[in-house]
Amino acid sequence: PGSAALVSDLAGTTRDFLVGLWPLSERGVQLVDTAGLDDAVAAGAEPDREAQRLAREQQAAADLLLCLVDPAAVGEPSSRAALASLPEGPPRCLVWTKSDLGAAPSVLEPPLEGWPAVALSARTGAGLDDLEAAARRLLGWTQGPAGGGREESPGRALSLRHRRALAIARDELDGALEGLEAGQPLDLVAEALRQA
Repeated sequence: PGSAALVSDLAGTTRDFLVGLWPLSERGVQLVDTAGLDDAVAAGAEPDREAQRLAREQQAAADLLLCLVDPAAVGEPSSRAALASLPEGPPRCLVWTKSDLGAAPSVLEPPLEGWPAVALSARTGAGLDDLEAAARRLLGWTQGPAGGGREESPGRALSLRHRRALAIARDELDGALEGLEAGQPLDLVAEALRQA
């Protein structure tokens, strides 16, 4: 089959986000590839602004941000500004792309200082094992006994987004139970269950 995405060197080509499954755990991890962040693109036409808004929305909901950067572009002010504007909540990993074309920068300056970094080549696949290990570490996942590859449990606390979602679900379930006990019509109880 053909490619799922239109690829071009022109900024702003990617507008929609693509979703794929990464077999990082037994259930898999949902990867979301968004439009690249660029203030110049965001100032463009309505579809460009919407693409940037959707990208920001996906970032805010993420449990881990994999920030793909072409080493040749890391010194550009727009690239550094985009990285500096990422949300503070989720852990971040800098992924140097095109590692088959040359070495990644050895010195990281703010806002990149302290970020874990992995060099990756989409062409050769080099660095994929390093990326998997970094993602597992940043998500707080541990391997099962004797390196059996089984995920024991997420070691980090639930994110604020997860806690809010669980609190809303609990409130809706409480409301459904109260409605059922009070004899409310079943369609109202069912709506509370759907909301949960």
